[in-house]
Amino acid sequence: MSDEKKHYYTIADVTVAVSSDLPITDRTFGNKFSSFHTEAPGRDVVFIHHRFEVPIFPKNELVNPVYRKIPWHIYRTGSAWLYAGVSGNGPETSFFQAAVFNDDHSRGTIYHGPAQKTAFLDGNLNALTLLPTDQILLARVMADRDAVFLHAAGVVLGGEGYLFVGHSSAGKSTMCGMLQAAGGTVLCDDRIVVRRHDDGYRIHGTWSHGDVPDVSSASAPLKGIYFLEQAAENELIPMADPFQNVQRLLPCLIKGLVTPEWMEKACGLVEALAADASCFRLRFDRSGEIIRVLSDNN
Repeated sequence: MSDEKKHYYTIADVTVAVSSDLPITDRTFGNKFSSFHTEAPGRDVVFIHHRFEVPIFPKNELVNPVYRKIPWHIYRTGSAWLYAGVSGNGPETSFFQAAVFNDDHSRGTIYHGPAQKTAFLDGNLNALTLLPTDQILLARVMADRDAVFLHAAGVVLGGEGYLFVGHSSAGKSTMCGMLQAAGGTVLCDDRIVVRRHDDGYRIHGTWSHGDVPDVSSASAPLKGIYFLEQAAENELIPMADPFQNVQRLLPCLIKGLVTPEWMEKACGLVEALAADASCFRLRFDRSGEIIRVLSDNN
């Protein structure tokens, strides 16, 4: 069993280098991260370091928050960002958790109180950041890399990436199960990164799964975007209007800290994706017949 103070995890060609004042073992993070773990960093690295004491921040750094709603306050402090976990019971400068990131969120120190320290030592953590979700960081990081997080499922079938878009109960997990039974590889049933590369769009797996625990760090060229509709029949209906596609994609865009710069990058990519990709309404039942419909569309 490894017993180190730095581990590397790669998602959508971005390495998250995790270090800590306490040793990181094979048990620190949950099994879902195993596919993403790598022995060495890639060329594009985001660094986060865990410390297990929360400092008292000067009051002059806690003015004009850009977001203020318990349990989180977010401040712009010079060229840095301060995410402060606030209980609502203590003084303004007392936080149960805090994270300080540089301007582009490529480096951050995350400070934890006793409860997070206990959780860290217990292991099997659900987030590399120990924040409620790693998407707080990654949604921001991906926007700078021509990528977005979507509330969607992704499956690789025949070397091509199928992106199934929809909120909870839309049938993403059901679709993943049917395609997996047909020989597909599930990237994730609830959160997918879509990234624009020089040779086109690719879908990348994430560890933020829903009902289906199978996740993969793999990626595949985007075959099409399928807006799910559970129905009594199975059919594929092309959607040629980019405006309609944008209207369906935007509600499924995963947001971190929303700033004008983030909004411009993320929404710009969604608009381009809606115009460039093949988009469909996918009406399906649970019979599995939809697999044939998708195959006939190749």
